[in-house]
Amino acid sequence: MVLVPLFFACSKPPPTVPVPLDTDVPDTGPVDDTAVPVDTTPPLLTFDCGTVPAVPPPPVLLDAPRGSKDVAFDAEGWMIGSDGTNLVRARSATRASLHTPNLGPLQKLALLPDETLVAVGTGSVHRLWFLHPDGSRDELPMPPMYGVEVGPDGKLYVTSDILAPFHVYRVDPDTLAVETLLELDVPPRDLAFTRDGRSLLVGTLSPGVYALDFDEAGQPADTLRLVATVPGTFHDVIELDACGNLYIAAWDGTSMLRVAPDGTVQTLFETTTVDYVHGLEWGRGAGPWSELTAYLTTPNNGNRVLAWELGVPSARWPGELVGP
Repeated sequence: MVLVPLFFACSKPPPTVPVPLDTDVPDTGPVDDTAVPVDTTPPLLTFDCGTVPAVPPPPVLLDAPRGSKDVAFDAEGWMIGSDGTNLVRARSATRASLHTPNLGPLQKLALLPDETLVAVGTGSVHRLWFLHPDGSRDELPMPPMYGVEVGPDGKLYVTSDILAPFHVYRVDPDTLAVETLLELDVPPRDLAFTRDGRSLLVGTLSPGVYALDFDEAGQPADTLRLVATVPGTFHDVIELDACGNLYIAAWDGTSMLRVAPDGTVQTLFETTTVDYVHGLEWGRGAGPWSELTAYLTTPNNGNRVLAWELGVPSARWPGELVGP
C-alpha cells in the first residue's frame, strides 16, 4: 500500500544532553507510603464527555520522574520512563529509582496485557525490548522505529520512519513474528487506536493524519483514509481521549494540537524546541497518577515530565461514557 507524500520535514536538531538521575543509588523498592501522599480518589467508573474542559490548564513540571520520548504506567502505580540511558521509575513527583540500567536511547513505550513493558530501542542497534514482570527480557532486532501501540488483538503495531520504503509492522509478542501491515512513501510517526479498536490512527511527517480501518475479523482495509489535516508536521504524539478528541504534538510548529470529533483543530499550547513534547500518556489511576491527567515527556529539557490535567480519560480507559 502506497501513500503519496504531502510534505517531507527536515531532520531534527540533536537533543540537548539529558540531566541524569543518580542511578548509582540502589533501588530501594516501593516508596514508603508514609512519605508519599496516598491517592484516595475512588476509581473512575463513568465519565460525561460534556465536562471536557474547553481549555485545559497549563502543564506542571514534575521534579523526579523522567521520560525521554514516552512514559508507561504499571499496575503497581509506577511511572516508568527513560533518562536517556536507563529506565527509571517513580511513584511520586519527588522521588525516583532505577528500573532497568543501560538500555540506551529509547523511543516509544507500551505495556502488554501481562504487564510486559515494550520499549523501542534505537542507536547503533534497533530492536524491540520486552521487559517481563519476572525480570527476564527478550529483544527483537528491527529496522529503525519510532511508535509502538498495543492493539485490541494484543499485538504490537510499530512504525518505521527512517529508511524508505516506510512501514507499519504488526508484531506477535508471543512468537515475535513480524508482519508488514503497510508500506508508505511518507514516513509514519506515532500511532493510536480508536476506543472501539476498529481504526488505527497514524501520524506522519506531513500535515495529514490517516486511519487504517479493520474489519470484525481484525483484517486491515486496502486503503488509508485521511482523518485530519493540521497546521504542523512531524507528529511525535498521536493520542486519543475517551471522548474521541485527538491530541497531536507537531514538531514543525512546536505546538500541542487537539482535533475534536467534528474536525475542529485547536492549538492548546505552544512550546520552544527545548520544552517540545515527544510523549503523552494518561495515568492509570494507580498510585498518584490520575486517569484524568496526561503526562508529557520533554527529551530536550533533561527528559523531564510534566503533568497536564486534561480532565478526560484516555481512549483505553475501561469505564462507561455518559452524557452527550
